[in-house]
Amino acid sequence: MGRVCVWLPPFAGDYSGVCSALFDLGGLIVIHDANGCTGNYTHFDEPRWYGSDSMVYCSGYRKLDAVLGNDEHIMKRIQTAAEEMHPGFIAIVGSPVPNVVGFDFNGVAKALEKRTGLPVFGFPTMGIKGSYKEGVVMGVKALTDRFAADEAGDAEKAKQTEPAEHAEGFGENMEITESTEIIGSEETGKDVKNGCILNVLGATPLDIDQQNFNRLCDMLREHGFTLQVSEGNYGCLNQMKEPKRACLSLAFNQAGLELGQYIEEKYGVPYLAGFPIGRINEERYFNTLESCITEKRSGHFITRKMQEGGYADQIQPGFCACSSSGPVPNAGPVMVNNVSGGSVKTEKRACIIGDAVIGSAIADFLKTLGLSADVFTIFGKSRGMEDFCSGYLHHEEQIVSKLEEDIYDIYAADPVILDLIGQVVGREGVKKLPLPMHAVSSRVCSNQNWLYTDEAAWGEKLRQTEILSLTEILNRTEILTE
Repeated sequence: MGRVCVWLPPFAGDYSGVCSALFDLGGLIVIHDANGCTGNYTHFDEPRWYGSDSMVYCSGYRKLDAVLGNDEHIMKRIQTAAEEMHPGFIAIVGSPVPNVVGFDFNGVAKALEKRTGLPVFGFPTMGIKGSYKEGVVMGVKALTDRFAADEAGDAEKAKQTEPAEHAEGFGENMEITESTEIIGSEETGKDVKNGCILNVLGATPLDIDQQNFNRLCDMLREHGFTLQVSEGNYGCLNQMKEPKRACLSLAFNQAGLELGQYIEEKYGVPYLAGFPIGRINEERYFNTLESCITEKRSGHFITRKMQEGGYADQIQPGFCACSSSGPVPNAGPVMVNNVSGGSVKTEKRACIIGDAVIGSAIADFLKTLGLSADVFTIFGKSRGMEDFCSGYLHHEEQIVSKLEEDIYDIYAADPVILDLIGQVVGREGVKKLPLPMHAVSSRVCSNQNWLYTDEAAWGEKLRQTEILSLTEILNRTEILTE
């Protein structure tokens, strides 16, 4: 009974993750169900749906289709829609019923591909196993492998048919796709940012809302880096077609971390997982990012695990807190300089529940304010997750147990989780920091979204939630009072 939700809503499922990852890529997304899962995704799991021109449809699966195995009827409807809508690809996304009756997603996808001439993908998602994270990873992996292979095949054909005069010295101003081979090299002598393209992997509004995602992308562009994703969008088909074009992949969430590892292993592009909040961590982040590019290595950006006092003297520019050699041991509470030049130490301890990579970035920032924090993920285990979080909460019962622990003064999580503290646990005097996630509370708590990636927003938020008093805020960092 551990997976039964008594107080919490079911979190966004794997089919929502696939749809969210493919939403703005120009494909025809067909959720194979009787309209229940389609409505759940479009109305509750996809904040971009209203007013969008993305092609997300329901297959209209009916009882007779399931009983009689009438796959032809479904295929004809998808084919007709593709002929009318002219998508770049087709994705058939599963739901519980077709999985129960044994619907052949890959077989139907191959048959439709022959009929339409379009790339067709079958995703046997179930909606009752795993989370949206698995769906995001599944969707991006499938499209990257297919389109990258197609792109490589086209390039090889072009190379074989290239006239002799197009060989050495011809087309010197053409775009270089293998940017990782020239960026930051001694031969060019150029700035590491010059021509460097970054790919952001796995980010969707299910875990990072639009304003915070835009803030992170703007920060990267302000520092002179180029992103393949266009402004205002989460996804980009070009980065799936040419993953090797990027000199570095960036992961802002758990899905991004898994995809970064996959892209590195298969295509040789290193990744950097994590992101900065605040001016102190922002400077460290871009030192680390540039180091990853020049040294062509991957890393996990986790500043709270660095040695105390090591930033200025002991840590070289581009130091990565968690590398292949493992994290630097935690040196205890950080001493931070206050406005008057002294130091501030706090015994307050926070518990952050949500996505491990996002929670880790928030924990890093709280550390700069003298607040220690433990991070717990509710979206499953994956390789490298132990660097970012202290543990895994697999179901509602474990979440409630964590809320009952009296070692924490502050809890940061989605508001529906925070509500359990008073309604179920019955604890008093605990400070609550709302971190709404669409994958958890959908539109119910979207009015509580705030710009947690911007340091300037934290002063007011900490004061409103009474986590820190005005005096404590004034003592911690100047920017919180600007």
